[in-house]
Amino acid sequence: MDRIDNAWLYSFISVYEQSSFTKASERLLIPSSTVSRHVQLLETEIGNKLFYRTTRKVTPTPNGEMLYREIQAPLRQLNHALQSISASTQLTNGSIRLSTPDIPFIGDILADFAYHYPNISLFCEHSTSMESALNRCFSR
Repeated sequence: MDRIDNAWLYSFISVYEQSSFTKASERLLIPSSTVSRHVQLLETEIGNKLFYRTTRKVTPTPNGEMLYREIQAPLRQLNHALQSISASTQLTNGSIRLSTPDIPFIGDILADFAYHYPNISLFCEHSTSMESALNRCFSR
């Protein structure tokens, strides 16, 4: 069960709620073949059919009904939590002035920080020694 991808679960929920693979794909903004593949992978992984499919109709099986009841609330809560975290990151803003030694991994750390906090401006001064970096930092 560790191999189940959340995208499969979102596709399943969307098909369940829309009663259609086509409408689910429109809602999720992905191809209907991808939605179908997600549901097939989910069915294979759990070992149960989740929908009865005809050319005109998609209806959940009893296992599909049970899975929907069990996962729809936790997945919505997870999505809400992730949106809240994303919003709080976007609200963080300002500027940071740094004086750092010229060490390659510090650039990687600062680039990662800038990526995660795009509303924060970084002003960096680089030095060849830790001592001069600290002196500049404390002399201001």
